[in-house]
Amino acid sequence: MRPVGVARVALLGALGFGIGGAIASAGFLIPVGGAVAGASLGLALGDWRKVATLALLGVLGTTLGVLAALVVTAPLSYPSWAMAAVIGAVIGASLGLAFLNWKTVAALALVGGVGFGIGGAIAGDSPAWLLAVGALGGASLGTTLGYLEYRTRPENGRPRVR
Repeated sequence: MRPVGVARVALLGALGFGIGGAIASAGFLIPVGGAVAGASLGLALGDWRKVATLALLGVLGTTLGVLAALVVTAPLSYPSWAMAAVIGAVIGASLGLAFLNWKTVAALALVGGVGFGIGGAIAGDSPAWLLAVGALGGASLGTTLGYLEYRTRPENGRPRVR
């Protein structure tokens, strides 16, 4: 994947997570929003197996993320930035599982927590909270995933020369 591909993954991540956030805000459609968000990253990578895998992990991550956010942020009176950060970290970690690499899991969990947390801090308690948080978090996850995929070396261990 070339650097242009990194921008494509970031853009599709922002779009997919933004649309997923809009779907999730429609009520109890949180798993559907997670599936759309995960599938958008798989689509950006151009691998149909990753589309299905990331969609399923998106469902798992959003569902567990919302539950974890409700438990973890309860003592803090549910601030939006903290809830978004917990949700983003869980989503990032779950999406990272598709790549079977603990460094990818850790990087996506960290970036997901930071990106979603910043989105939650900016959006505050606005009605478009999930859309803004999803777009910012999706862009951060997409950028990181695109960079990690771009930096992956071929199987022979030598760097690519173009």
